[in-house]
Amino acid sequence: MAPVLTAVTDHVHVANTPLVNWTLVTGESGVMLIDAGFPGSRDDVLTSLREIGFGPTDVQAILLTHAHIDHFGSAIWFARTHGTPVYCHADEVGHSTREYLQQASPLDLVA
Repeated sequence: MAPVLTAVTDHVHVANTPLVNWTLVTGESGVMLIDAGFPGSRDDVLTSLREIGFGPTDVQAILLTHAHIDHFGSAIWFARTHGTPVYCHADEVGHSTREYLQQASPLDLVA
């Protein structure tokens, strides 16, 4: 299912899917993604970019709100394929590189 884009302003769009969301901030020099979905969300992220007139090489930077896999998955592809810089808070770097993993377990959810 393709992402549903909602224009917040002329330059800010939110992409919604059943499982994850990301934000696209546009300007004269390109796009900044805020979060980037699951690794498997890449086609949806690319679709959302095309819908607002941009392509993958127009992504100037990715800003991660935090380093859970549903936020940084496609960022890995952008960084490796296009050299897109990915930014996050310093406290999230170890989490994003899997030096430690911070997430709820199935048992945490049951409780």
